[in-house]
Amino acid sequence: MGKKVKIAVIGLQFGGQFAPIFQLHLDVEEVGICDTNETLLNEYGDKYGFDERFTSLDQVLNSGKYDAVHLVTPIHSHAG
Repeated sequence: MGKKVKIAVIGLQFGGQFAPIFQLHLDVEEVGICDTNETLLNEYGDKYGFDERFTSLDQVLNSGKYDAVHLVTPIHSHAG
């Protein structure tokens, strides 16, 4: 049996449907969520039971917790 992974989902408006899918996956140990809209982040987190919440990608990356990041923000926000 392999190691379970920890995944952070970045962007709830465009990709929010992925986070609950990851929660149910047998090979996923933990899922964190991230969105710059704090109201959406907290409403979504409360609705689906996510404890780990972040308002920036930097917070997610600096946490050192995650094995993978699923970037599901709109395409125009992928480059700066």
